[in-house]
Amino acid sequence: MSDEPLGPVLRREIRRKHLGPLAQCACGERDPLLLQRTSVGTECARCEAIRLTGKPLESHHPAGRANSPLAVLIDANLHALFTDAQYDWPVETLVNRHRRPARRLAALIRACLDFARIALPLVISDLEELVEWLEAHDQELERKNP
Repeated sequence: MSDEPLGPVLRREIRRKHLGPLAQCACGERDPLLLQRTSVGTECARCEAIRLTGKPLESHHPAGRANSPLAVLIDANLHALFTDAQYDWPVETLVNRHRRPARRLAALIRACLDFARIALPLVISDLEELVEWLEAHDQELERKNP
């Protein structure tokens, strides 16, 4: 059983039905949460950002605009995943109409939890690949950098 909350699973299924079961970006991305129909066909958020701005980055407000002015540049596909995760937050926390400090703090904590759930597994996977590459190329690297 997946540890993923039910919300993203249902949203993925709805988007998959909307986009079609074989939908994918030219880059090979197939996650329905990252795909959208654009003027050039089906694109992931990263490819669309590159096409429109020349950069794969977008600005994200981790705690939501209502809770903090902090915005960070992140990969557009990660931005799509983080934004999707915010749909699972209580509306009052994300919108925080009354600017309640406890809701701001809750939003910051939720942003940290989303980071741990979404980005850390990707970072760990990349680091594992790097470690394996370093170990496989150990002797070659030693010859080049004695």
